[in-house]
Amino acid sequence: MLTIRFHDIFAKFSKFFLKKNNSGFLLLKYSKKTEICNIFEIL
Repeated sequence: MLTIRFHDIFAKFSKFFLKKNNSGFLLLKYSKKTEICNIFEIL
């Protein structure tokens, strides 16, 4: 359930990072196993 719910959030964040910072988006996409931690670290 958490992964599905987080997938929607990640989709929104991915669009934001894609516009804001391409390297940040790639970093998040690269680290799939620790998605949540990476998002909060970058933010």
